[in-house]
Amino acid sequence: MNLTVESTVNREARMADAETELRRLCADRGLNWDTMTESERENFVDDLVHEDRECSL
Repeated sequence: MNLTVESTVNREARMADAETELRRLCADRGLNWDTMTESERENFVDDLVHEDRECSL
């Protein structure tokens, strides 16, 4: 496997893992990733990144 293909496969696996984790974090907070708008998802991730403030969702 060449490095480009390997990098793409690894990136796709990391993205799938990240999405699974985001779905779990949403569920832990009583939210549903699949029913959230793009804006709600962005705000949710922003709140996760800025843990020093309370989640607005």
